[in-house]
Amino acid sequence: MQKDNQPTEKTIFKERTFQRIFEGIEDEIAILTATAKFNFTTCKTDQKILNVTLAYIDDTKKLITLLKARMNLLQETIS
Repeated sequence: MQKDNQPTEKTIFKERTFQRIFEGIEDEIAILTATAKFNFTTCKTDQKILNVTLAYIDDTKKLITLLKARMNLLQETIS
């Protein structure tokens, strides 16, 4: 018999799937950041473009954090 405080296999699977989704997104953000900095370093872009790109990436990170929080709330609500 299972205790109420222990997560079920279904809950654990949902949490892992959720984590995998955002790991991929966070990896892509890291690649975009590295690419922007590399392009600036190799003089393919100027400082203004680098700043705009990094600001866009920062805003995207904030959006991802917000989405994670809301998805966690949703997951807790429906579990």
